[in-house]
Amino acid sequence: MRAELHGTGFPVGELAEAPRPPADVDALTALGVGLPDLPAAPAGPSSRREGTGWVLDVPLPGAGRGEVELTRWGDELVVGVAGVRRSLPLDSLLRRCAVTSASVRDPGTPAAALAVRFVTDPAQWPADLLAAEDVRAGASR
Repeated sequence: MRAELHGTGFPVGELAEAPRPPADVDALTALGVGLPDLPAAPAGPSSRREGTGWVLDVPLPGAGRGEVELTRWGDELVVGVAGVRRSLPLDSLLRRCAVTSASVRDPGTPAAALAVRFVTDPAQWPADLLAAEDVRAGASR
């Protein structure tokens, strides 16, 4: 088990046995154990252009494949991991798109992220913007 934990990339420390579990920082300090340097909190969701669509990257440190639930609810995405759900409002561009797929990148690691793929929804885009998008997509192929 110890080797499995060290292989995750998350900080792991070892403690000597004690009659009671430490209840606060002072109790940990008394055990002679410093608090590990924790990685910085992950950045929030960010979108990027990919091919003819967009990808919304949602950081989910430690999440594994098959553990993530995703639902589109109007102008929001509802992401669930380990029984905890969070609603993420979509920006104006992604609101006018349809979700085509989602996958977990780097599962089970601190760098794990949910990549949600979007394509334009013709019913939601003004005709002139959609035509300009088609021209742009044709030029990038």
